Amino acid sequence: MAREFLPAADRDVPALVSLITDAFAGPADAAEAWVRTHSLSSVRVVRDEDRPISCAIRIPMAQHFGGRPVPMVGIAGVAVSPVHRGAGLARDMMARVISELAAEGAALSTLYASTRPLYRQVGYEAAGCRFSHRLPVARLARLPGSAPVSPLSDADLPLARACYERAAPAQQGSLLRGEYCWSRIWKNRDDVFRGFGVRAGGELEGYVALRQQRKPETGHHDLVLNDFVATTPAAVAALSTFLAGFATMADDVVFHAGASHPLSLLMPHHHGGVTLHEPWMLRVCHVPRALEARGYPAGISATLALDIRDEVVPSNAGQWTLTVRDGTAKVARGASGPALSLDIRGLAAIYTSFLSPTQAQLAGLVQGNNDLLAQAGAIFAGPAPSMSDFF
Repeated sequence: MAREFLPAADRDVPALVSLITDAFAGPADAAEAWVRTHSLSSVRVVRDEDRPISCAIRIPMAQHFGGRPVPMVGIAGVAVSPVHRGAGLARDMMARVISELAAEGAALSTLYASTRPLYRQVGYEAAGCRFSHRLPVARLARLPGSAPVSPLSDADLPLARACYERAAPAQQGSLLRGEYCWSRIWKNRDDVFRGFGVRAGGELEGYVALRQQRKPETGHHDLVLNDFVATTPAAVAALSTFLAGFATMADDVVFHAGASHPLSLLMPHHHGGVTLHEPWMLRVCHVPRALEARGYPAGISATLALDIRDEVVPSNAGQWTLTVRDGTAKVARGASGPALSLDIRGLAAIYTSFLSPTQAQLAGLVQGNNDLLAQAGAIFAGPAPSMSDFF
């Protein structure tokens, strides 16, 4: 029987649990619970003799670039049966996933990669980072006159969501979270997080989702933040002062974010550490939709010719003209004059502002003269992209 690439069905769940367990070494009951958090219609499997031998999970959401949310499909749970590894099955399955997304008109796809070579083969490239922060609670800024912080109830969770959605566009690469990512903010597996927020009228100006992780050997604990959101300087100050109040028994505050964070910027002296937790990779699935959906620097008025190579999605390949005015873009097929030549991976790296075109050229992802590189650099200029979420 020929191998089929199809959405998963109910009968596939035991095989999916086996695939996930073999790939990620967790307990089977946790793997089954995780698989069942997703609609089976979003799970893709390759079947051999009617049994799934590989799988990938699609998670629809969006990601902010240039201050605008760009439709994006996250990929997670990529797994191949141990007895079928080493034969290119994962590469072929991911190529089919990407082709399917492109045909559906999905602009982008993003994932956290267990191995970069596999995903580079199908057009993903490193495009942003997720950093781990560990700051001494006793060194956090305590600011006199800070606004009060109060506990959040279940009734406040829609306010927290609205607060995040107001704050997220300012962070390059942040998610416009879907239900799956929101479901992991307040409870992630066995970890339960409590909410505390800064109120202003009927809204939240900021909030944290935290849990206290006790250290049996000392009786002290760390503050683990699953979310830190602030829309005003006053909210940052209030949350920093609130967290510093745990210093009697709390050692460190631990969280994931970009390389810089308001909590560390407010500290009077440099203490604590920041380490790269994991880079994430992005794939441009539909070139015109991706380029037209993101935002651009408001003062830029420019036209750039692109000559793109894409072996997996032929409709992306060839020449395009990108015209940017007033922070928005139009894309047309064809170009005249010199064009910036780039692989689809190179487009991913500069699209997110992760690499400047000059840096991408040094990595062999982009080719063009100095004028083209400078023009592309101005068009795709932006802050360093990062995500606090993991999926």
